[in-house]
This record gives sequence, structure tokens and C-alpha cells, in this order.
Amino acid sequence: MSPHHRLAVVPAALLLVGAGVVVSGGAASGSPAKALSRAAVVQIAKTQADRAITRRAPGLRVKSAGTATVGLSPVAYAVVRADGTVVRAASRGITSANVSLESTSAYCFRNLGFRFKTAMATPVYSDDYVPGTTVSVARPGVYGYDSDCSPAARLEVATAEEAGGEVDYSPADFTIWFYN
Repeated sequence: MSPHHRLAVVPAALLLVGAGVVVSGGAASGSPAKALSRAAVVQIAKTQADRAITRRAPGLRVKSAGTATVGLSPVAYAVVRADGTVVRAASRGITSANVSLESTSAYCFRNLGFRFKTAMATPVYSDDYVPGTTVSVARPGVYGYDSDCSPAARLEVATAEEAGGEVDYSPADFTIWFYN
């Protein structure tokens, strides 16, 4: 190889090494080039990603990212009409068989096929909505007021309308979400 060719090869080799390109074999070594396996490419990519993370956040260590054991999504939810029926198309995990309207505006939830720790409810803004409508949640024996549902109920929702400092307990549409 002439001296001019050698000078041309050195910058090209430095460029390849600087870019992190690995060539196994090839014409210069006298053996044919070998393609890297998928596993080797994945390992190289993982190593490079780990190095980049370590440079940017030296103390960070992530072993793996699996599925969260406690998700932030509700385990069940429902839109409940003022008469206690569940809007099936807007619900998951709760049916009308799980809800009963007892007392004036106490909706009692029973025989739920899931576990939960808390629930959140809000009035439905619809044609029947009255400004000042409130929705309260209680778990018998756990938290909140629980005298309107029988002891078998796992959750009570009470709806009311507040106006001028007066509270009128009356049925209202609401949406409820159960969380674990």
C-alpha cells in the first residue's frame, strides 16, 4: 500500500472507531465480514443507553421496569342515575344489581366483585343537574357516616342539593370511581 493510501485509511479508521462502529473481519483482515446477531445489537444498545443514563444521572439505578402493582386507574366505575340504575355503556365492574336507592338519597353498593380502598364520586352535569348538588361517600365501618345503608353495604353515596344554607337530601345522577 502506498504512503498516500495509508494516510487515507487512518482518518477513516478513526472515524469508524469514534462513531462506535464495530466491524468483525472484513477485507482488511482477510476474513469475510460477519453481521451482528439481534441479541448482540440489543446488548450493545442497552449498554450504550445505560452509559448515557449514568452520565446524565450518576446516582440513578433502574433494574427493570415491569408492571406496577398498584395502578392509578380505577378498578371499577359507574354512572348512576337518580333512580339507582347504572348506565351500562359508561360503567365497568358495576351493574344495577350492585346499587340500591335506600332512604331518600342513599345509594348503597353491595356484592361488588372487586376489592377497593377508597371511592370518589361527583354529580353528573346533565339536563337534570341542579347547581349546588353535592355527592358524599362513606364506607360503613371504615370512614364516614353509615347509618342509611344496612351493614352488608360496602359503600354509601348520599346526594343532596344545597341552596341558601339549606340542605335538601334528594336523588341525583352521579359518577363514581373505585380505587385500590
